[in-house]
Amino acid sequence: MKQAKYRQTAASGSKKKHRIKKHPEESWHDWRHRMHEIIFEADTPSGKLFDVILLLAISLSVVAVILESVQSIRSIYGEALRYAEWTFTIYCSLSSISCASSV
Repeated sequence: MKQAKYRQTAASGSKKKHRIKKHPEESWHDWRHRMHEIIFEADTPSGKLFDVILLLAISLSVVAVILESVQSIRSIYGEALRYAEWTFTIYCSLSSISCASSV
């Protein structure tokens, strides 16, 4: 994890640390770099977690579509399955948007 940048004040012997504020463009660059690392680097813990969650969401979405195609299951759980499908669709869409914005 990155260490925050600090400066010390020399006024009246004070050794308090004051956080240096970053320029907004630097924050944006850091954010994009972090997102790129999480999404495209599977060798980091965050990257692995992202991949596992994405694969799980895709798998559950496929299972929901398959279950909804069975009439007896759809008549009982149809609304919940549609809700699940839309939830997974929105999650995967947001994931795709974040991939595009981090490049």
